Amino acid sequence: MNPFNQAWAFLKAPMVDGSLERRDTWQDNEGDENVRYVADFKHPETGEMHPMVADINHAETDTMYGRFSHPMIDMNILPPNHDVGDVPKNRMFSEEDSYRHSIAEASFRPQESDNNFANRNMIGMPRVKDAGPMRRVKGFEDWKEDNPEHSDISLMDYMIMLDNYKHQGHGTAMYDMAADVLDRETRGGHVIVRDDDQTDNAERMWAKHKDRSNWPHRGQR
Repeated sequence: MNPFNQAWAFLKAPMVDGSLERRDTWQDNEGDENVRYVADFKHPETGEMHPMVADINHAETDTMYGRFSHPMIDMNILPPNHDVGDVPKNRMFSEEDSYRHSIAEASFRPQESDNNFANRNMIGMPRVKDAGPMRRVKGFEDWKEDNPEHSDISLMDYMIMLDNYKHQGHGTAMYDMAADVLDRETRGGHVIVRDDDQTDNAERMWAKHKDRSNWPHRGQR
């Protein structure tokens, strides 16, 4: 992809500034506090506004160093005009691994590391439905399984598709929203860091923050 087009996609498809809103709170069956945030995502090609919804669960756990929170975030980008109230609560405890109406989704969990004191570092696991191909050739077969309509595509055609694919900023918007939610809820107590096993799309997305140790919230962007 042309680097200019790639950068343009990031500029045109953010979470809309000023749209983040703390919408609802509740306690789950475990007694943990949950908070729902909503925001808007502007599609870079259509200009349509897509609602975003993020639920943060403030669970706590006992460790040898004391009792610490280990927040978990589940997030979705929905079709235009979709009612965010239709998104079920306590999704992280549901047997379903995704919300059926979302066009993109992500979960953010504490990084599994012995060095992650107080569960401060979190990693994201985004998924954009109908996303373009992955840079690594080893992802070719996995991508075909996720996109059965292209099950007969050749590797050559796959590489051509890869060169022409234009990222639309869904992942960036979800990371921006998660970072802002964490900043509001934990006041810097938890941050999003790079996964030790990044995909090519993740490496591309993090490239614009290559000099940072964590994904910046709004006050740092």
